[in-house]
Amino acid sequence: MYGTEQHDLQPAQVRALRESAGNRPYDVCIGGRPRRDGDREWLSAVADAGATWWAEYVPTDDPVDMRDRIRRGPLRID
Repeated sequence: MYGTEQHDLQPAQVRALRESAGNRPYDVCIGGRPRRDGDREWLSAVADAGATWWAEYVPTDDPVDMRDRIRRGPLRID
């Protein structure tokens, strides 16, 4: 089960990661948790700050739920 101790990176933290990469072409991947209400706004803000990928956690303990989450595809912010 997903732990409640996880915290989302904020735009300022993502910006600092991008800045620390300098001119190197690194991707910044954030996430690792299930979707929540309001994620489009948060993802838009961290994308503007330099995040290039979001990895959504998909639980594997319920095959029906897992397939439903995969079928709905990635969350789009554009």
